[in-house]
Amino acid sequence: MGAAFSYVGLKANVLEFIPPLTPTEDEVAEDIDIVDQAIADVNAGKVSDADVASFMMW
Repeated sequence: MGAAFSYVGLKANVLEFIPPLTPTEDEVAEDIDIVDQAIADVNAGKVSDADVASFMMW
């Protein structure tokens, strides 16, 4: 299964979570863990602005 994420908002500053129509609690928990790890990686400096620049405002 899986989930999709997209950037929305006037400045692409909103992360929109698009789960499958019938997610299980385990799938939702896994998706939250993935987003949490991604945010932690950014805060720890493991991801630079240049790494994500191509995804901004598309």
